[in-house]
Amino acid sequence: MAVQAIEAPSAPVYSVQVDDKPPSPLYTDEFLTVYSIPIYPTPSIAEEDSEVADPMMASSSEPADRPLKRKRTPSPFEPARQKSPPATDHTVDTASPVEKTFLQRAQSPNFTPTSLVGDEAQEWRKLLLQEMFPMQPPKQDSAEPKDAKGKEKGKAQEKARVAQVFAKKTLTTGRDEDTEGPLKPLIGNHARYSRLPPVVEGSDAHTQPALPTLAYLLVGPSVRGKFDAKKAKELGVPLGPIRGRLTRGETITFEVDDGAGGKIERTVKPEDCVAPSEVAQAVLIVDVPSPAYIPSLMASFTESPFFSKYRSRTAEGRKEHPTHAVFHLCGEGVLEDERYKAFMNGFSDETYHIVSSRQHTPDTTVFGRSALVQAKLNQLDADMFPLTKYSLEPAQDFSLMTGLPPKTTLSRRNLMVHVRPLRPPIVDDKGHEDEFGSLAASGSLPELSDNVRQTFAEIKESVGTRVACKSPRAQPGDDVVVTPLGTGSAIPTRLRNVSGTLIQIPGHGAVLLDCGEGTWGQLARSFGNDPARTSGVWAVLRDLKCIYLSHMHGDHHMGLSRILQMRTLMRPPPSEPLYVVGHRQHLMYLTERQELEDLGLADPNGVVMVLSDSLNWRPARQYARIQPQDEPFMSDGMCAPSVA
Repeated sequence: MAVQAIEAPSAPVYSVQVDDKPPSPLYTDEFLTVYSIPIYPTPSIAEEDSEVADPMMASSSEPADRPLKRKRTPSPFEPARQKSPPATDHTVDTASPVEKTFLQRAQSPNFTPTSLVGDEAQEWRKLLLQEMFPMQPPKQDSAEPKDAKGKEKGKAQEKARVAQVFAKKTLTTGRDEDTEGPLKPLIGNHARYSRLPPVVEGSDAHTQPALPTLAYLLVGPSVRGKFDAKKAKELGVPLGPIRGRLTRGETITFEVDDGAGGKIERTVKPEDCVAPSEVAQAVLIVDVPSPAYIPSLMASFTESPFFSKYRSRTAEGRKEHPTHAVFHLCGEGVLEDERYKAFMNGFSDETYHIVSSRQHTPDTTVFGRSALVQAKLNQLDADMFPLTKYSLEPAQDFSLMTGLPPKTTLSRRNLMVHVRPLRPPIVDDKGHEDEFGSLAASGSLPELSDNVRQTFAEIKESVGTRVACKSPRAQPGDDVVVTPLGTGSAIPTRLRNVSGTLIQIPGHGAVLLDCGEGTWGQLARSFGNDPARTSGVWAVLRDLKCIYLSHMHGDHHMGLSRILQMRTLMRPPPSEPLYVVGHRQHLMYLTERQELEDLGLADPNGVVMVLSDSLNWRPARQYARIQPQDEPFMSDGMCAPSVA
């Protein structure tokens, strides 16, 4: 698939903007302009103090607490320390070709990117992006006549395939379409899996800049006012192109009868028969995972001359740069913070605020159809088909919140916000409300048809008879519980999530076979998400001993990082390590992901990565053939040796 990758600016807007001119938009077309705003976390005082904590303090801490950080040699799996945000942007123009001499170097067998800095490091990043996202070639109009449907479809598919290949040739290698010879890979195997150079010069894996979230300012078009044909007729404006000049904002002069048989000139201005133009309305989306991001967010809308226009309580600001709605994605403790309330109240009282907060929103089911099927099967066997876990009551009552703007509402399903015409948030009356949601609110089980009820009764009677007659003796493994978390294919559906199977062995622990995206959510729905983190899904997580990843497809491993991240939140910390068995790419992914968020790879009783080849009776394949520099987990101390 050919796409156009867009890299958002990384420097805080208040550090790069010196005037009120609009910054370069992330995306723009005739209807919408999107600006991105990096929001960086501010290290807490406790976090800074922990870097120089007295070792004696660590020894006196409670056993349930994680040990304080000390001055020591950095571990390859330790998350990078967050430094100040970059002062300048380091975005890459992915639409431009890679410099030819650099491309030739990158394809040579002895090339390694680990020592690249400056412009060469940027060229390498561009090359990686173009390898992942082939550039889309310019659209060309075709003058060929349309053939029959079958031939036309076949030709269209072939043209699309050729276009993608041509895009790779021309926009990355600079080759012409008629160039002979096979298309070489942009990056050879020897360099494909090398670690990326630092984005900022002078930084390394342990001093990289803090990682931001992105806020988005969406600005609509300024719409011309409607032409009042009735008023134009009263003013005697003749039909024809002259009226078009009025709509374009021009003043016109024409002759009209003076009522006495003569002619006089009349001048008509656009405002005489054209309504005022609609000012471009804006919508803001902010993602604030924790209170640490609030200072950067506030600075972006107070110290940036451009963005501060959209957060104004003055009548003039509301007239020229109105913000119709702000969507708040709030992490724990954000909405209660007085600084965040001050940020919200900095907008006009006419601005609508839609809040999404786990602490203040009921934990209702999303896949209602799947929960409904489970509720029906629950009436067949309540132990084998337990009800989906949910909560209709939020952890904190939103109605008790004080100090919020007057037009603040909680986000919910089917909530719509109209920008043209301007309307307050309303619930779409045509939106589909799932049947399970209604049953959950009433506390009842779904009604079964007479046929299904009779079938269930016959099955129960048959099973009861067999158990009574045979009275089977207890066998090893009778108490093993297998919970399918996903049995779908490459993408989740309304009834099935992607691959994941939990095997619980009482007295020994649990094993997770594959871990597609959404696996943590499936575990929480199956066992319940205890706010105290002591029971339900947290007990399952504490009991988890091993995660086995079968292969590299995303629907089998993309939920892994979420589970490992949640494991680091357990209090007290795990008393035993978690073994993750996977391919080399799985383990390298975890190593690099650790630089973005803490997955517990460096924790005591954290994650132990096991190369799947090491479980084979044959010697493990030598990855050095394609990667001269082994990863840390390839060493004898971090990867189990081959079984002889």
